[in-house]
Amino acid sequence: MRKAIITSCLLFFYIIYCAANPQFETEKNREENGATTPQFSTKMKKNSIYPVWGFFINASPGLTTINSDNLSSDLWELESKFGYNFNVGYFHSLAPWAKIKLGLGVSSYSTTLSGNGEVQQSMLPDIDNDLYTESLTLINAEYQINPIYLSVPLILEFGFSSLNKIGYYIDFGIEYSYLMNDNSKASGSYTTKGTYPEWGVTLENVPELGFYTAQSLEESTELPKGNFSVRGGAGITIPLSGVLIFRLGFAGYLGLKDLGNKQSDSLTDSSLSQETQTFRSGYINNPVTTTEGSKTRHLGIEFGLYISKRVK
Repeated sequence: MRKAIITSCLLFFYIIYCAANPQFETEKNREENGATTPQFSTKMKKNSIYPVWGFFINASPGLTTINSDNLSSDLWELESKFGYNFNVGYFHSLAPWAKIKLGLGVSSYSTTLSGNGEVQQSMLPDIDNDLYTESLTLINAEYQINPIYLSVPLILEFGFSSLNKIGYYIDFGIEYSYLMNDNSKASGSYTTKGTYPEWGVTLENVPELGFYTAQSLEESTELPKGNFSVRGGAGITIPLSGVLIFRLGFAGYLGLKDLGNKQSDSLTDSSLSQETQTFRSGYINNPVTTTEGSKTRHLGIEFGLYISKRVK
């Protein structure tokens, strides 16, 4: 999937670049006709005014999630929520058709995980090493996960952003984010019981053996501090004045770092074996952080401004 996206972006850029540089065909025709003096470059400079360096402001609201392909069971329903990415920074043109941008900003992701129902796990040992089948029931369980990051984007942009005509762009880059607030909340409860096939009995509401009724979900598991994402975007640019260019398009962010598979700090119930605590962790602790394969996603529109300090 990622290879297809990257290939599509490169092909799209190549088509745009060729469309914006007809001198290739023009110069070929001139060579065939015996005239080899290039004129398109001079014509472009006369007809276009582009920013050499300056500052940018960019915002991207949209749908975000912390997706996981390996949640503990089909009990969980994952819902994407509104999030945003906002940054400001410095840009410098490497050529009329290429810019590099470095910024500082804030990004927010939001996901809701909800679950109801029963799951079972056979042959777990209790603290006396007797084997039993665990039955865990989620009752209106819900995790609201809304981390906010301080982000540092580094972006390469290609296209023609002009101060005197409508242009277009395609960009890609990488963003490092540092967690400022994980904003995780849990509600609901769970009930556990154990069936011992050797004795033919089922135990429930026996706290001494770790079987609880209507126990509150744990909230102690935190997200990792750091995150890396790649971004890509495309859109148009519209000149507003001799120094301002408005940009409008769409953007997507794909997390690279696995935020999950983190052992919960709350696995300290002395009435439970380690195996039982690990099984329960994927349900009674934040499933995003205790499940391998959890990564951030963002897809939305974007808009912003270039503030030119020098033009050419």
